[in-house]
Amino acid sequence: MTNPHRLTEVTGSASVRRLQTRILVAKAVTEVWSAITETKHLGHWWTNGTVGKHAGEAIQLAEPEDLNGTIICMRAPHVFEFTWHDNLSEAAHPEWIEPSTNGLVRFDLTEASGNNTLVTLMQFAPAESAFDAAAGWHELLERLKEYLELGVVADNPDRFNELKKIYAKSSAGDQDDSNNSSEGSPSASR
Repeated sequence: MTNPHRLTEVTGSASVRRLQTRILVAKAVTEVWSAITETKHLGHWWTNGTVGKHAGEAIQLAEPEDLNGTIICMRAPHVFEFTWHDNLSEAAHPEWIEPSTNGLVRFDLTEASGNNTLVTLMQFAPAESAFDAAAGWHELLERLKEYLELGVVADNPDRFNELKKIYAKSSAGDQDDSNNSSEGSPSASR
């Protein structure tokens, strides 16, 4: 059963979990594309930063931790994929270094009926921080939706902590599921 309060599904059972966050936005795919790939929009719903225009160019985000990355794929207006932990040292953050898994973020935009866009965000994250990351992506895509549909994002400093509690409950449930499963593979979708 899917939890109606969760946008992010967390799957996997090893040291790395797959996060997939989905939200329907009442805007055309080209408008959503602009919001996620153009520097002038980022600060309104995410953080200040800059985004290159082509694969191989840089993406630089001011928060968290002044993250720098490299655009892997930019196929307008449907796929935007980038690494975002290029500047972290392996000694300080070994769990986030492998770009083919942990440092990769992918937005897929799909046209939906009624001039809507289904936004799907995928990332791999270390198991120990997967549910916090799930809460973060959930909040971020809510902010993207608000920005595009309302033109402004409400200031809600407690939202991330609210979401962390929801995903922490999911995490605890997953631990129970993995203890009761013959395969030991947690299922995070509720």
